[in-house]
Order: sequence, then C-alpha cells, then structure tokens
Amino acid sequence: MTEGEFFRCTDPISMLAFLRSGGRATARKLRLFGCGARRLTWPLLTDRRSRDAIAVSERFADGLATEQELAAAQAAAYAAVDEMDGGAEAEHVAAAQVLWAVASEAGRNEQAGLWAERQAPVLLRDLFGPLPFRPLKIDSTWRAPAVVALAAAIYEERRWGDTPVLADALEEAGADDAELLGHLREPGGLHVRGCWCLDLLLGKS
Repeated sequence: MTEGEFFRCTDPISMLAFLRSGGRATARKLRLFGCGARRLTWPLLTDRRSRDAIAVSERFADGLATEQELAAAQAAAYAAVDEMDGGAEAEHVAAAQVLWAVASEAGRNEQAGLWAERQAPVLLRDLFGPLPFRPLKIDSTWRAPAVVALAAAIYEERRWGDTPVLADALEEAGADDAELLGHLREPGGLHVRGCWCLDLLLGKS
C-alpha cells in the first residue's frame, strides 16, 4: 500500500493488515485504535463497566495500568454484557465490542464488527499519519515547555478542540512543518489518544 492509497482507503481491514505487516504498528497504537473506535459509540455504552474497561485499556496502553487491572476491567465488562442479554440490541452490540478492544491490541478479531464504523479509516490516519511511510522529524526547539504542557493536557484530558491552539503554540516556537500544523488545524478533525502529532511531541510511539 502506498502513502496515497493509505490516505484514500476506506477499508480499515486492509489498512490494518498493511500496518501490522513489517512492524509498522506498535501494540500500543493498535490497542488505542480499538479504544478509539469504541469511543465513537460512547453514548451506547450505558453501563459504567464498559466505559471503565475502555479507560483502563487506554491506561494499559500507556503503561499506567497493570495486567491485573486490565483483567479485572475485562471481567467486569463481560459481566455487563451478560446482564444486558435481551436488552437493546445496539447497546448490547456496543458493549460486546468493548471486549475486543480490551482483550488485545485492537481486538484483532475483525469479524466481531469492531471496525464497522465509517470513521475507522479516519481514526487510523489520525493515529499513524505519514509515519508508516517516512519519518517526520520534530526540531527539539519546537518542544518548548509550554508546547509540551499543552500537548500533554490535550492528550490526558481529551481536549481535542484545542489542537488548533497547539498548532499556534508550535508556530510561536518556530515550527514550520505544514503537514504537522495542518493535521492539528484540520476543520472538524477527528483525534484520539495516540494521534501521530501528539505522539511526536510527547515522545510516544
């Protein structure tokens, strides 16, 4: 898959197959994709245990939760699904799909319907951007304390509406990479934890 094909692709399964080949995707990125996809159906996750499982899985991806905590959250999410049996179909399906996002890196079971959302390809492009095809260097001077602090706050608090503000701060620090700034300023852009721009600024992979 070429870079142009990746940015035009509407089939997330093909995109995932490409990213998994040749070590182009880390376990962290794949897990955060699964979690990000589930956050697209957040209103359907009416049981707190399903939401908590996603939050723990995200923390696990960043090394902030233990395997024991992840297993406990997964067990609670299973219980939530069992108790919903016979309830509203859409909510039951959404809760069941949480289990795939929590169980492993991105769930790995496409047959479960985890990637059914039309926004899934957009999520993958937000997570990986051009990095599977070419490196993008960040000048150390761009990582001014104010820039890093703002990027960390956006990441931790999911303040995605502040990404254009981050772009402005980057420019003030001397950043001139049009691709980086453009992604942060994209009107209506969809961002999740693991966004390639934030990862570059925060030293994550």
